[in-house]
Amino acid sequence: MTVSDYGNEDESVYRWVNGYTKYYNAMHYKAKNISSVSLRTREGIEKLMAYMVDKNDGHPGGGIAGFSVSGDWSIYNYSGPSQAGITNIMRPKGSGGAHAMTLIGYDLSVEFDCDDDGIIDDDEKGAFIFINSWGTWWGNDGKAYMPFSAFTRSIEDGGFYRFDGEAKALCTDAEYQEPTLAMEVNLTYSSRNDLNIRFGVADGAQSTKPDKGCFAEYKHVLKAQGGDLRMQGTTFETGKTITMGFDLSELKAAVDTMKAPCWYLIVSKVISGDNGSGNVNEIKLHDYRNGKDSIVSASFKGSTAAISTGTRYFKIMTKDWFKDSSGKWYRPVNTSASRIVANTDYMQQFNWNRIFAVRKSKGGFAKIKITGYDPKTKKLTFKANNYELK
Repeated sequence: MTVSDYGNEDESVYRWVNGYTKYYNAMHYKAKNISSVSLRTREGIEKLMAYMVDKNDGHPGGGIAGFSVSGDWSIYNYSGPSQAGITNIMRPKGSGGAHAMTLIGYDLSVEFDCDDDGIIDDDEKGAFIFINSWGTWWGNDGKAYMPFSAFTRSIEDGGFYRFDGEAKALCTDAEYQEPTLAMEVNLTYSSRNDLNIRFGVADGAQSTKPDKGCFAEYKHVLKAQGGDLRMQGTTFETGKTITMGFDLSELKAAVDTMKAPCWYLIVSKVISGDNGSGNVNEIKLHDYRNGKDSIVSASFKGSTAAISTGTRYFKIMTKDWFKDSSGKWYRPVNTSASRIVANTDYMQQFNWNRIFAVRKSKGGFAKIKITGYDPKTKKLTFKANNYELK
């Protein structure tokens, strides 16, 4: 998500963004490649510096990298040599916790005596510039130095604790792409870490939950995340309700083979902390495959909307096709043509080649095609041809 859509990070470190459009905009940015660089040696540090300059392939914007350090560390005032002008430096210590930050650059002029021996050794020269996740109030507009020696040295000599024995940075290359399928979810809930959310799609399913034989699932969405807080992470009553967007483009290949995709929002509640309560209010399937936003929605009220302990399935039917006992695809039909609304707006968009099947009073079906419409009298003209469906 872009900074302009996310808003001011100082508002709350627990905030989840509200509004489908902001999530849809974020769907355009995807991780193309993720690689790791070990920073335990000078060679690794120089490799990351080169990546920051041009991603090692001439990229004009360079790259950034994520890393994690022990949570027991202190921030110090720094008044030594500096090209970037940053006046805060982080000194890691201890072995508790884990905290993620982002490396955004480096400053080779920095000198910091990590082992407190009064001497600036060669490996105590140079530092990465990193951004913390706590907002611009922290450090220098959210930034500080991290000495190179914090990565290369052991914890006894001034380095930070390594949970996996390594000091790795993760380099992520992003790419822009257009989402093809997405789900908009509006729900109200009081304790978001109760919820596990995933999605699925089945072909022509009519049951209350998908059949295993024709089901494609997208699992990696939300899994008891966000803490024992309301959905938006605020203390306000309105913070219980949120509208989010989820990119389901990975299911496109499966959906392209389906005649009548039936979508499912699958919500599993496992009490974690306070026993939360709430409802799924509405879900919308956004289909962008034809270059426009085609929306199919479903609203829920009362007992059908409630999120209860266990797993609930909330369904959207995109078409009314289904299979009969012989496996043949067909549509359910009405006993009259009452579904046709004769108004000008509808008829202007009407598909004149569409054929309807109407059940006859004595059995069998009539095949009917609308051939004309008089906007003054609001009368329709039909062409009918009786036939039997087998």
